[in-house]
Amino acid sequence: MLRALLLGGAAVCLASTAAFAEGSPARYVVIEQSASIAYPNTISAADRVDDSTVIFRVGANRWYRAELAAPCARDATRLTPIEVDTRGRPAFDVTGRVVIDGRRCALRSFDRIERPEALH
Repeated sequence: MLRALLLGGAAVCLASTAAFAEGSPARYVVIEQSASIAYPNTISAADRVDDSTVIFRVGANRWYRAELAAPCARDATRLTPIEVDTRGRPAFDVTGRVVIDGRRCALRSFDRIERPEALH
């Protein structure tokens, strides 16, 4: 797993964990809508589920789902780095951006979720 802190804490670059199978239906239980990650440098993994969904893991047991405003992850592979850009804010939330293969993706939603079914 690749992780690099960029822009003095404003962005975190992560490689995919490849935990989700392509094309498998995903089901999520939302714990908190419009969530935020207070310290983005604590993100330990990111996984592109499909062209418009990215799952982030913080520590061992905190999971977040970012739904992208557009299918921004098209043509990305499991090894494509994913960056989190807080846009100068101390926390990462729905106002931030996910950067996949150089594409800056706005978020439609950002929720804290239970551990995804694909990982049980």
